[in-house]
Amino acid sequence: MSLALQQNVADGVHMSLRDELKSELAKAETDGLETRAATLRLVLCAVRDRDIKARKKDECRGCEDAEINAILRHMIAQRETAAEEYDAVGNIELAEQEREEVDVLKEFIPKKLDDAQIRLAAEHVVRELGGECLKDMGRCVTELKARFPEQIESAAAKSAVKKLLL
Repeated sequence: MSLALQQNVADGVHMSLRDELKSELAKAETDGLETRAATLRLVLCAVRDRDIKARKKDECRGCEDAEINAILRHMIAQRETAAEEYDAVGNIELAEQEREEVDVLKEFIPKKLDDAQIRLAAEHVVRELGGECLKDMGRCVTELKARFPEQIESAAAKSAVKKLLL
């Protein structure tokens, strides 16, 4: 488990995906990583475009992490298709560029938590919410899934919380 993830799990802190993308864009620009910077700029443009569309529909909230993940998955699918098409016509250079962009995008797709990470996160949530018995299970599982969307399966969350409350 990475040190940053351990700290985030322990603190219950979650940097928004939008902030993470902006931070990584700044690093890529500083380090002169052109492909990475260009890819991250495209993602942030797509997010801003989604924000603008939402505002036009009088939805004041901006893109949340789940929507940004959907954007990332869509962009990955587009680039994988393009890479295959470039391969089919023998344009290996462009296919490789598309694959580089896919690698950058995949870095921001949430990874599933392993058993140790789930246990640590569950311990923190149960302690924070003061869970003492099985009656508190639903509340604890809901909070755990809210803090780590797309990173933890319901069954795994329930199992970890249940072990702590028995």
